[in-house]
Amino acid sequence: MKRIACILLTIFMVALTGCGANKVSKWTVEDFYVYDLEGNVVDIPYDESLSYYGWEEEDYNRQTLRGIKIGSVAQVDLFKYDLAGFYLGFFNSDGWPLQDDKEKQLAQEVKTKYPDVREAIKHSSEYRNDLQFFISAFFEVQEDGSVKKLELKENGNPINSSDNCEHYYISFTVADDKVVDWSVKHYSSDHWSYR
Repeated sequence: MKRIACILLTIFMVALTGCGANKVSKWTVEDFYVYDLEGNVVDIPYDESLSYYGWEEEDYNRQTLRGIKIGSVAQVDLFKYDLAGFYLGFFNSDGWPLQDDKEKQLAQEVKTKYPDVREAIKHSSEYRNDLQFFISAFFEVQEDGSVKKLELKENGNPINSSDNCEHYYISFTVADDKVVDWSVKHYSSDHWSYR
């Protein structure tokens, strides 16, 4: 009897864990702030871009609200975000724009094979010698303070948005299942250039 109770309890616990595994919190304005490794806000972008490429030691001591930093495991840590609707682009393995037809063809194959950004990221290690994956999205702050992800064109720019509100942008570059750089950007209503 105890054995059956233990088995049922184990099944119940696994089911509960599985139900919560795919849930991610909604986007908030705080998702676009920069934090130190202790979770303290160290920078809030205002009409500027804040980028972390690993060129300076400080870059390794900065993270997002959800703990994404240079070296984060992409398919674990990036999945703390709702990535639906994110733009998926590519750089070559050295981090430069795609140059030759072979690189461009491979990038198109990845997009065709994995149209969902999350699925593409899961397979970034398969392309470690050829491609880096670049994901990004634009957001707008609503009157009630909530954050809305904007629908994107094929080139990654927003399709439509309001002119009279604040906007944010976030991007991550992934190579071999690791975050190799990330950035956040803020646009005040006066400087929104995607009208």
